[in-house]
Parts: sequence; C-alpha cells; structure tokens
Amino acid sequence: MNSNVLGYKGFPCFLEYGLYLKVVKDKCVASYHFPRNYGNWSIDARILDNWRVVLVSDNEYTSHLNGEIANGVSEVEYRKLFNNKPTLSLTGESFINNILSHAEMIKNNRIMKHYIGTKQVEAEFMCKGEAYENGLLKAGVVPSEEESSIIGYHVRYKDGYESWSPKGVFERAYQASETPLDRMLIEQNELEDRISRLHVFVNSDKFKELDKVTQAMLVSQLQTMRDYDNAIRMRSTKMESGEGSYNGFSFGVATTLLTAGFCVRRTGWNGKGLFVCKQVPAHITSDIIPKMQSLPQAAKDRILDGKGFVDYTSQCLIYNENTGRADSWVPSISDVFADDWELVV
Repeated sequence: MNSNVLGYKGFPCFLEYGLYLKVVKDKCVASYHFPRNYGNWSIDARILDNWRVVLVSDNEYTSHLNGEIANGVSEVEYRKLFNNKPTLSLTGESFINNILSHAEMIKNNRIMKHYIGTKQVEAEFMCKGEAYENGLLKAGVVPSEEESSIIGYHVRYKDGYESWSPKGVFERAYQASETPLDRMLIEQNELEDRISRLHVFVNSDKFKELDKVTQAMLVSQLQTMRDYDNAIRMRSTKMESGEGSYNGFSFGVATTLLTAGFCVRRTGWNGKGLFVCKQVPAHITSDIIPKMQSLPQAAKDRILDGKGFVDYTSQCLIYNENTGRADSWVPSISDVFADDWELVV
C-alpha cells in the first residue's frame, strides 16, 4: 500500500468545541484531537490510501462508522456545519483539503463582517415627553422637564414594534422615502457618494498596482456611474419642477438614444436647428425600388439585375430644420469625445 505523509500546521481552529480526526481501518482507530479553543491546531498524520477518514466533534451525537462508534455534535448541528452531509468519509490525501475547506467555511461564517441594512420604517415627529406618555421609551427611562422637549421620532417597524428615537440618531440612519422623488434623491445621494469614492481610488497609487483589464473595467464603471447620475439628476429636477431637459451626456449615451429612436445634437455645434437621427432599418423590395427618388436609374438597374432588394441598416442622418436638408452623418473625433450632447424633442 502506498503511504503519504501529510502535514498542515498553524491553521486556526474556528469551532468553539474541539474536533477529532478519526482514521479508521477495520477496527484500528487513530485519533487526533484539536483543542477546544481558538488557538492553532495541526495535522501531521501518516495516512494510507485505503483508510477511511471521518471528521467528528466531541459533543453528544453518536454515529456508526465501520463498526466504530464516534462521539460527535448533535445531528442537526453536524449536518448544518458540514453541508447537510451525515458524515465526511474520504480516502487518501484528499481528506486534508476537505477538512481545511470546511474549516474555512466555518471561519467565514464566524468572523465579524460589514453589512448594509435595508430596513424600512414609518415615523413621525414626536418630543421625548410625549413618547414617555405613550410608553415608547425604554423601561425605567423618565425624562426630566428639560428633556421632555427634545425632538425625535416615533418609529413603527414592519413587525408592529414601536419606539422613540432622537432626531439626530434617526436621521443618520433613515431618509424620507414617501414619494418617488424622495426615493430618487436617496438613490442619487448614494450614487454620488460611490462616484466620489471610486474617483479617489482611480486616482490613487493602489489603482496603478492593478492589472490593465481591471483598471479598464473600473474606469468604464466610473463613467457609466456618472452618466447614470446625470440622468437621475435631470429626472429629479423635472419631477420636482415639472420642467427640464436632458443634456450634458457623453457620446456613449447619445448612441444609446439614437439606437432607441431619439434625436440628439451637440450644444457646441455652430449651426442651429441641426439634429441627428438614426434611420429605421428597412428592407426595400423589387416592386418599390423603381419608384425610389433617392436612387439614380443606373443604381436601380444594377440592384434589380442583382439581389433585387436594398437593406437599409445602420445609417445616421443630420437634418437642418432651417433648410429641410438631410445629409448622411458620421461623427467627427470631437463629437465622439464630447460630453455636451443633448436630447432634441
């Protein structure tokens, strides 16, 4: 039988109770105990390929493994920790990687992490004295005459629980979301904060340490967020005042609008009354081609002698409202890099 010496030292134990590693062959059992603490534990075992390995814990659950009874955690706890598997039964050196992956899983579920809440509540202004009269303060809290005038909020949670919160504490945690405009302003504020932080990172030394693909994706993400922020600001202004336009966007947004059938132009164009539109794709059949005014007869003849149809695809026109003239349009390099595009309605 081929034997392997497997060693892994210094890996932290992430369970509150001790672990046992039992190596079982026939009725021979080699036990390795990992202490009941958060210190270091090690594996240094000579394992034969055809030996059965079981990881159990030293609590109250018993399971029959090859005629051996091994003490472990309760069945519910055991299944929860080890991915709902009743046992860990492995052969050869693969058991080491599995033990470590399970320990890593447990570690990730035990370390304190940052979380962002999305709790929604109902609230109204209420002074502390009124909150006391309505039984909204914690037991034993009796406000003084001076404290009774402190402004705060009567808060009602989704489960019906009610409490009182000081004004500053409440407003740091919650923003009014009664109307669509309220919710849009919340989204705008959060987005602009993310833009600001990403802008700082993109201009930092840490950004320069990233590979080029990741750098490109972050730069693209930043521009997309800015375009999104511009659209939200324009929408919120129009929603609040009933008036407003859509302008100051990039060529990328202009292309999106052209594809969707809108008309656009640049604020910086010298000529007034100009706008660009994308022609609607069309399939022109042989019975219509002879009637077309936009094609010379020689072109019609060649088309009819050949495929017999015309497919209009991705073409853009620039139209002059003052003269009625329409010309084929291809953006210049300055158009491509401009951010003064605006919607024409």
